[in-house]
Amino acid sequence: MSLFQMSIIGGALVCFIVVVRVLAIHRLPKWTFFVLWIIAALRLLLPLSIPLPFNIHMGVGSLMDTVQGLSAGNTGSPSMGENLPPYDTGTTAPSPTAEHIPVFTVLWLAGVLLLVLYFSISYLRSMRKFRMSIPDNTPYIQNWLTVHQISRPLEIRSSDLIFSPLTYGILRPVILLPKKFDRTDEAALQCVLTHEYVHIRRFDAITKMLFAAVLCIHWFNPFIWVMYVLANQDMELSCDAWVVRMMGENSRSTYALALINAGETRNGISALCSPFSKHAITERIENIMKYKKPALWVIVVSVAVCAVVAVCSLTSLKATNEYTSQNLTFPVSDAEKTDYNKAIFEIVPFSIRFELPTGWSIGEYDPQAGTYLYSGILSRVGIYDQNGQFVGAVGYNTFETDEETAGELMAIYNQIALGNDYQFNVKNTYTVVTDSSMGQTATVDVYYSPVFDETFGTEKINYGILSYDREKSVYVAFEFDSASVSDEVITNIADSVDFY
Repeated sequence: MSLFQMSIIGGALVCFIVVVRVLAIHRLPKWTFFVLWIIAALRLLLPLSIPLPFNIHMGVGSLMDTVQGLSAGNTGSPSMGENLPPYDTGTTAPSPTAEHIPVFTVLWLAGVLLLVLYFSISYLRSMRKFRMSIPDNTPYIQNWLTVHQISRPLEIRSSDLIFSPLTYGILRPVILLPKKFDRTDEAALQCVLTHEYVHIRRFDAITKMLFAAVLCIHWFNPFIWVMYVLANQDMELSCDAWVVRMMGENSRSTYALALINAGETRNGISALCSPFSKHAITERIENIMKYKKPALWVIVVSVAVCAVVAVCSLTSLKATNEYTSQNLTFPVSDAEKTDYNKAIFEIVPFSIRFELPTGWSIGEYDPQAGTYLYSGILSRVGIYDQNGQFVGAVGYNTFETDEETAGELMAIYNQIALGNDYQFNVKNTYTVVTDSSMGQTATVDVYYSPVFDETFGTEKINYGILSYDREKSVYVAFEFDSASVSDEVITNIADSVDFY
């Protein structure tokens, strides 16, 4: 799954969570939304899915097809009907990935770097302040610390460089209190310490890093910015609910007042720390005052919602995607036959068998619909997905080798592997999928230089499949639009190719 596809699917999940949040923010426990945001973050960070042993028909396949269709528009392929330059059979082109970096990749990396720098500098500046703090030896605090020990060493410190309580650290967590905080108000002090204690017990510092990592990687997606803000806000809301549950509903007024007092100032600290008062104070106070212990059926509904979202987003609902066998006999037609290539069309017909995803089909090759198998391949046949979109093509050619060149890939595929502006990059990207005494099948990148789309101004790399039969001295070549077909599908098709 490409980054673009991950971001689109993640964005759809964010929209779903936002809708659920709007409709049920006062009906479901606050931890529900916090858990949903963690699920969304994992979906946006994990490029792979967990396969299920059974199939679930919930329209996810249609979503994936839509995503692939959207990503197909973000490519550097030539426009329909464009006049292409003549095929260049000059020297072997250098590795495309070594000399050509897509513009989007450069912009994406620049955005990632800027955000990583922002979070890193902010964190380092905050840590410089925190290291100047001193242990807080207030008797009440020391007694509280004795009662609330955890498996990790927990420390409470005081600083005159901050203005509201906060928590930082993972292995050695620290609760940091402002020096001016009124330590004689034990009720407020208990609320503050309990709030920070909950953050520490839940490892919220790691969760905040998770959300920050998602934002750094998917910064170009506006829905992820919405997620980042709401996820941090819901982290605090769920923490507030936990505190009220621990201290009792009678503590709601004291807790809300402590939040108001702490919220009058701002620390200007790192987004990776957990401040007591930073996020949406008005909403937090409202939720504190309205808090009631949820009924059992509400908890069951919350667990069910989280479970369904986790299964649908983190598992591969298309793991059991079915494939249908296809058969082709070449030459399919002699429409491309000329005096120059008639020997290729006059060979003994041969057949291949391969599998395409169910719903896909083979049909007439449309030279105006794309540039698949631009040159060096004959008797081309179009490949269409379940929506009727032209996503690839397959054709064939012959080869001749002698004792010295037998088995040499560049000798077999010389017609399509030696171009400057268009080539199957056999030399650098050839990956064997199946191998036998009669031949090989492999996946390979197909390279288009910027010449093919001057308006886009960059290269395009498609997916290719090559398979040859040594006895028949023929090979077939598939080419697929890399923005419309996944790596998994390409590998499955390659694994199914068979000469007979």
